[in-house]
Amino acid sequence: MYTERTSISADADFAYETVKTTMRDFAIKTWGTWHDQDSKNAAIQDTKLGKIQIIYVGNEKAGTLQYETTESEILVNQIYLLPPFQNKGIGGEIISNLQENSRESNLPIKLSVLRVNSATEFYFKKGFVIENETVERVFMQYAP
Repeated sequence: MYTERTSISADADFAYETVKTTMRDFAIKTWGTWHDQDSKNAAIQDTKLGKIQIIYVGNEKAGTLQYETTESEILVNQIYLLPPFQNKGIGGEIISNLQENSRESNLPIKLSVLRVNSATEFYFKKGFVIENETVERVFMQYAP
C-alpha cells in the first residue's frame, strides 16, 4: 500500500509542511504555541542527515516516518500522514511492519503521543500499552 525512501536535503520543505499540517494544532492545544522556526530547522537537519523516511502512496508523497533501532528498543519519533492519507490503513500497515521488525529482533517498540491526540486509541488497537504518562504525553510500548 505504501513505499518509503530515505530523505535527502531536498525533502526538507515537505517534511516541515507535513509536521506543520499534522502537529501544529496539537502543539497549540498542548503548549499554547507553535514554534515554527524550530520545526523548520528540525526538518532541515533531519532530512539532511537522512533520519526521516518519506512515505509514498503510489507516486504521491503521503507523509514522514522517523524511527531508530537501538540495542534495547525501536523508538518511533514520528509517523505523520497528511490528511488525504489518514484513516486509509496506511498507518496500520506502517505499524504492522514495525511490529514485524520488533518480533524478529525481539525488541519493544516505544513511542509517545501528545495527550490531546486521539492516536492513542489507534495504538491501543494495535496492541500497545501505556508505559508512563505525563500531563502532556502518553508513553506507549509494544512488546513482541
